[in-house]
Amino acid sequence: MTEINNTTNTQTPKQESAQPSRRVTNADANRISGLGSGLDTQRTIDQLVAVERQRLKPVQMRKLASRAELESYNLLRKGLDALKVTVDTLSGNAIWEGKIVESSDQTVVTATATSGARPGKHTLVVDQLALNHQIASQGFESADDAIGTGRFTVGVGDGAPVSAVIDDTNNTLNGLKDAINNVSQDVKATIIKTGAKVRPYQLVLTSQKTGSVGRINLDIKLQGGTAPSFQNAFEDPSDWTGVGAPVPEGATPLTGTGASTAITRVIGEYTGDEDTAFTFTAVQTGVVGGENALQLRWTDTRGNSGLVELDKFNYSPGEPIPLIDNLSLLISKGEVVVGDEFSVRVRAEKSGRFWQFSEEERKAKVFPPSQWGRQGAEAGEPVIAGNYSGADDKDFTLTVQGSGQIGSSRDLRLLWETSEGESGVLPVGRGYQTGSQLALINGLTIALKPGVLVNGATMSFSATAAQRSSKWWKPEQEREIPAEIKGVGPFVPPEGVEEEEVPGAQPEFPEELGPRISSTKVAVHGTFEGDEAKVYTFTALKDGTVGTTGDLRLKWEDEKGNTGELSIGDGYEIDRPLPFDQGLAVSFGQGRVFEGDSFNVRTRTSTIQPPQDAKIRLGATELGGGLEISSNTNELDDVIEGVKLTLASKSPKPVTITVRGDVDQAIETTRKFVDDYNALSSVAAELSKYDKEKNEAGPLLGDRDLTTIRNQLSQLLIDPVPGLPRESNMVITLGLKITDGGLIKADESTLRSKIEDNFGAVADIFRNKGESSNSGVSFVGMGEKTEPNAEGYPVDITQIATQASYTSPPLGSQVTITEENNAFAVTVDGKQSGQLRLNAGVYSIGEYARALQNAITNDAAVGDAGVRVSVEGDRLRVSSGRFGQRSGITFTALDERFEAGVGLLNGDAVPGLDVAGTIDGEQAEGIGRLLRGADDSETLAGLRVMVSLNDKQLLPDGPEATVKITKGVASRMNTYLGELLDPLAGRMKTISENLNRRIKDIDGQLNRMEERIESKRSRLVERFSKLESQMSSLKNQQSYLSGQIANLPQAGGAGLPGLG
Repeated sequence: MTEINNTTNTQTPKQESAQPSRRVTNADANRISGLGSGLDTQRTIDQLVAVERQRLKPVQMRKLASRAELESYNLLRKGLDALKVTVDTLSGNAIWEGKIVESSDQTVVTATATSGARPGKHTLVVDQLALNHQIASQGFESADDAIGTGRFTVGVGDGAPVSAVIDDTNNTLNGLKDAINNVSQDVKATIIKTGAKVRPYQLVLTSQKTGSVGRINLDIKLQGGTAPSFQNAFEDPSDWTGVGAPVPEGATPLTGTGASTAITRVIGEYTGDEDTAFTFTAVQTGVVGGENALQLRWTDTRGNSGLVELDKFNYSPGEPIPLIDNLSLLISKGEVVVGDEFSVRVRAEKSGRFWQFSEEERKAKVFPPSQWGRQGAEAGEPVIAGNYSGADDKDFTLTVQGSGQIGSSRDLRLLWETSEGESGVLPVGRGYQTGSQLALINGLTIALKPGVLVNGATMSFSATAAQRSSKWWKPEQEREIPAEIKGVGPFVPPEGVEEEEVPGAQPEFPEELGPRISSTKVAVHGTFEGDEAKVYTFTALKDGTVGTTGDLRLKWEDEKGNTGELSIGDGYEIDRPLPFDQGLAVSFGQGRVFEGDSFNVRTRTSTIQPPQDAKIRLGATELGGGLEISSNTNELDDVIEGVKLTLASKSPKPVTITVRGDVDQAIETTRKFVDDYNALSSVAAELSKYDKEKNEAGPLLGDRDLTTIRNQLSQLLIDPVPGLPRESNMVITLGLKITDGGLIKADESTLRSKIEDNFGAVADIFRNKGESSNSGVSFVGMGEKTEPNAEGYPVDITQIATQASYTSPPLGSQVTITEENNAFAVTVDGKQSGQLRLNAGVYSIGEYARALQNAITNDAAVGDAGVRVSVEGDRLRVSSGRFGQRSGITFTALDERFEAGVGLLNGDAVPGLDVAGTIDGEQAEGIGRLLRGADDSETLAGLRVMVSLNDKQLLPDGPEATVKITKGVASRMNTYLGELLDPLAGRMKTISENLNRRIKDIDGQLNRMEERIESKRSRLVERFSKLESQMSSLKNQQSYLSGQIANLPQAGGAGLPGLG
């Protein structure tokens, strides 16, 4: 039974005192004091909410894991970016095309590398440097001497000339110098004082361009003073020097001997098809080159024949007479006797089928002629006279030393020897009187008849000593037996030996006797254009009459070895000038010239330094040789590919130019590749490891993307490069080995030796490489989408690229330019020139072409377009320097009233064409001479080749070239990393986006869960608030009831009924 307190209480529920003022939070707003219930209501709510918050932890852990993955991939991306930069460098050409060039003698030539230099060694000799033209005027007394007024026009090479106007304000030598310097950038004028006592001041002009293109051209039109002169000059020719000598005293007559004495020769390289022999027979008796008719008839064993005229009207002794099959007959002065004859044997060239003969024996050969028939029988037979006084019998042998006419040849002797060892030499050449006696020994003499002796010919005779007969019964005077000469006969050539094999066997061709001075008058014409003073020597090559004798020629030569020939024989017009060298010509009047006769022509020059091209010999050695190359300048950039040579001095010693790859740069970049690859591999390993001791896993353990990246990079590193030789197609051959941990271990010594030994092979392992089988279809480049092909892509060219051209109509030999047709414009490849103007005048077609070329080249708008003007017959051809359909050439008149030049409007204009063809059977795109694979091609996109073939080099069937494509390790890795790191569609971007999206989704989930927890807290607070309110109300009621009960009357007093 519940006890009820009767105490009556009339107070209201006590309110909570206000709390100190502070920031009200969500939790504070919902805080419940618990005063009503006596419970720790807030703690109870917090505990209930804490239990609910435990559900957040798995989601938060997922967020932390995703953020760790994202940070890991950001770290991985840094390593990939670093490796990408390195492989991009390693796969490009800059590191491998970078070359170091060294010269073994930089005082002679220096060298620097440009693009395209290839490793190798080259030797060269610098024979001469390029020099600029420098000329000097005549001397003046003072730099202020008056030179007159007018125009001084100066030009250099084919460039447009400029004119300096000289008037009363600048008509001195000094004023002319300043005027030239003001108008010309190509010529510098200076005044020098030579120190000469008379007229020491000279005007010197120096070209600012080296080489032959820098020659200074002048046109001086000054009047009223002493104009400077830069003209060269020549002296009148000297007199003919003459050949031969007077008849020696006591010379032997050449006639009346009964045998032929003229010496013969047959010359030339025999071109007949079979061996043969010629026989020459005298038709009349006479002297070669004499007054009377003299003929020789010849026949050969093939049935050919001919007649030779030898009188003075038809022949000069020693002049070649054409026969047949490139052979000619020469015959000296001397007598020919009717019926006398000689023969000549010739051998035809034999083919290689006659293997049994040596190479020398297979060559064509002309054998020396035989002696005249009567010489062998009569001429030259010695006459032995005198009384032999020797006590014993002796045998004499006479041997001919030298060959030639008796009494005429310079060095003809007889060696006599006896069986007793005695010997001597008798001169029987020039100075010997035929028939005169020469002493031998023991009272004997010898005399020779006129004739010809051959070296090595011999004659023997014997001398028997006087003796007494053994027939004692005869009278004393009958017993005396006189000395006797036995066995005298003609000279006999050596037996079994060809005459041509005997030294000196061929008779000496004698000098003609008597004074022989050429009688033609010589004159020199023209203007000497040379830069050095010279002495020219002209020499007659044969005897003959100017304008009459067939093939009569003169040879000219100077001190430098320059030479040439002039024809003044049959067909030459008397006194017609014949050009021979540097602007000079020579003419000849009526008269004769003699072989060997000569005259001189001397020249003078104003040149201080000639315009000289540089000359080198590429490949020359200490022994000489080499390919001769010339250049207008001392800087040559097209001799060694990718190397610029600068010539400093000339030297006979070879200089070696060494081109090698930049080994240190290549090694350093390769080392950086190893470091970046290892750094990336280490990061990847750290991010994906599992620590058993700590039981901790890396953020990317088991990540499939990381595994794919590592595997792909590793595979690209170790795979061989298709298309390269097996011995050099993998990085392992360079000393780069892969460890078990996936790192690269580099052998520095192996790497260096490989790069030093074969720089190009190492480069190919890393970089892209394209190689064409035809230099006319050269590889230019490839793209990332170009697929490698070790077998090669066939390139079939169907149309070569052409340049636009304009061909004029026929212009004839001369072109007249007037003020009505000298102005025009030209449009080249879409660009129009300014006004072009030619000087009025009459031009040869070549001069017209040069004037047009200069006008176009000097225009600011189209001067660098590479336009070329050439002459084709009697037409002009103007070509664009550009290839393809974008090139074009058109001429226009500037005014309807005028014409545009001559032949510049009504010719044929042909547009340029782009190259066309296929690559690997797919139609390729042509731009000028560049042919490239289609952009949408799966294998050829980005492939580019340059086609420089001409029409004649196109093949009717099959491709013109095959282009092999290889992609090295760095190149393939660069492509893969490029795709992986592509900022728009790369896998790394996708991974980052996915992780960021996941983190964002988790954040959203956490936010929603937080909202639910706060909502639950709010509901708990609300419920507990109601509870506390109700408890507080009940307590108030309790207090009230207790108070009322307490006020009820006690027992015995008034109270409620039933209570007590």
